[in-house]
Amino acid sequence: MANQLSFPSFTRVWHNKIYPTIDPSQNPSIAAIGKKVVISGGGSGIGPHIVKAFAAAGALRIVIFGRRIETLKRTQEEVKREFPGTEVDVLVADIADEPSVCKLAADIKRLHGTWDVFVSNAGYSPELLSVTDSITSEWFKAFDVNVKGNFFLVREVAPFAAATGAVFVHVSSGACHALPRPGHSAYCAAKLASTKIMEHFQRECSPIRFTSIHPGIIPTEMANTLFKVSKALPIDDDKLNFINKMDDWGFLKEKNSKSSGGLRSLGCEQRSRFCQGPDAVVQQGRWRVEDESK
Repeated sequence: MANQLSFPSFTRVWHNKIYPTIDPSQNPSIAAIGKKVVISGGGSGIGPHIVKAFAAAGALRIVIFGRRIETLKRTQEEVKREFPGTEVDVLVADIADEPSVCKLAADIKRLHGTWDVFVSNAGYSPELLSVTDSITSEWFKAFDVNVKGNFFLVREVAPFAAATGAVFVHVSSGACHALPRPGHSAYCAAKLASTKIMEHFQRECSPIRFTSIHPGIIPTEMANTLFKVSKALPIDDDKLNFINKMDDWGFLKEKNSKSSGGLRSLGCEQRSRFCQGPDAVVQQGRWRVEDESK
């Protein structure tokens, strides 16, 4: 369903649910047929839905990993049941632990050889406490997972990315650009830092394309903790599709972009104007995107 918002938006229409343009069952142009995909945090939060979005788009093989084998196995079984044409492998790893990530990379290379799409979805937020009440180890764990973890991942997996068309998608958060809120210092600062390092990795690891996205506001356990999610907010359906047509991220190639969940629809657009500069992309302060769902 498309809604009008009472506050400024990057697009004229705000979608909370899947619509034809980003539904792989209705729009073959966003197919991920033959792609080898790796997804962190595939067992919880929005992770399972990211996995299913790529499976629905025809991904050949998907590796999912995280710390909890039971949730990963649950996702694996669901995908096997709903999308029998996609093979899902499960690995256990802690991205904040360097030896664990080194072993993970070796296992991914053994299973896949190379990868086409890597989605860094795993993240962490400590309890929302003021700085005077915070626990040092918990506060810095946000940086261990969100910053150090992404550093470890990119360093270890970049060497065996597919020779052409590889995309590393960092799941960031719009929260890192929000006004200061009590208790949010660790999470917001860590997400901002991890988003910034992706810009540098883009320059250092070409031709891999790096992009950071805000996935939307999904009522996950972490979101409920961070934002006290309520019906007053523009909540997205948890099945809202992730971008599948990674080849269409070309317009972000030269400058890592901090994109909103609404850019999931932009990812489906195969129009050269996105490579033609800001005047071609933005009109009257909003993204120039045709709403093909009307």
